[in-house]
Amino acid sequence: MNVNMKELDREFDSLPLITQKAVVNTINKVGRLGNKATAKFIKDNYNIKSRSLKIGKLVTLKRADVRRSINTFKIFIRKQGRELFKYGAKQVKGGVKVMVTKSAKTVRSAFISTWQSGDAHKRVFVRDKSLGTYSKGGGKPRTKRLALFGPMIADLYVSIRAGRVLDETVEKNFQPMLDEEFNKQFEKRR
Repeated sequence: MNVNMKELDREFDSLPLITQKAVVNTINKVGRLGNKATAKFIKDNYNIKSRSLKIGKLVTLKRADVRRSINTFKIFIRKQGRELFKYGAKQVKGGVKVMVTKSAKTVRSAFISTWQSGDAHKRVFVRDKSLGTYSKGGGKPRTKRLALFGPMIADLYVSIRAGRVLDETVEKNFQPMLDEEFNKQFEKRR
């Protein structure tokens, strides 16, 4: 579909102000509902706490505004690596047990440790021969370790399944909310 944004913007500006306000308020409400539905889908299918998906730290919303030339609602998700330890990692006999989704998986020959001694921040590591070796203080050479990361929240937001949830929410709620918003705007005018 080919859309000329300048022409669309001109058409939107030609609408009465009451209609513009109703459309913008509806876009904002449906956008917040879509974000809520997507966050709920991620929480239900992945081992992520709700505070990680709260608006502010990793997720920010940019609302549509009547004064802007193009009225869109945007969801910004900061790309940040999410360490495997945050997915409830536990040391077991064969490696580390992790719950990225709602079912547990074991990462063989992995271990939980801090990056440096004295560091309080724990991570999940695995020894990787392809990285080479190092020796500490002239001691026995050791294989270098690699920190393991799980899926980023930004990747979960843009997944196909999360996109379907967002699309369904928008399609289901846009028209009823637009009708409701028109009624509110006309009631204010009386």
